[in-house]
Amino acid sequence: MDTKSQYRNPLILALVVIVVYVAARLVFGFAYLGMQNIEERLDNYHFSAFAQKLTATDNIVATTQRLPKVVSLSLHGEDAKRVVQAVCAGKADRRRYSNLWEQKVVFFEGTNRLGEILLDGGLFMADGRQYRDISYRPNANEGSGILNDLIYIPLVNMEFKAQGL
Repeated sequence: MDTKSQYRNPLILALVVIVVYVAARLVFGFAYLGMQNIEERLDNYHFSAFAQKLTATDNIVATTQRLPKVVSLSLHGEDAKRVVQAVCAGKADRRRYSNLWEQKVVFFEGTNRLGEILLDGGLFMADGRQYRDISYRPNANEGSGILNDLIYIPLVNMEFKAQGL
């Protein structure tokens, strides 16, 4: 059998194409996962400088502007420390969600503004990068995460009251 007739056999050609396709998917699939891991590590590295600034926080003001009227919540003392700890322990999250980011949380030391995040439940945005509250448990019976319990849910409840619901 000559070389030309081997490659003309449709079964062999189909097998070669399938093997090449599967090999390419494996190689590029692992490369994508590796890139995602590198991007999350870079996000966590950038976040560490932001988190370091927040450690001096003594006052937190959270606002939402879904209504024509601004609804706000202020946290001090132990609650503020717990929120700062939750934010500082946050981990990069590169998954895509349909978040609204309607709650803004601003961190202060006295009157000095240290930084801000945008919040939606257990996820938050800092410096244009998305992170997750590692204490967040979406289906938990008791407590569903520090940011969710101390900021997100109270602000949502305040919005409902402001709307008369």
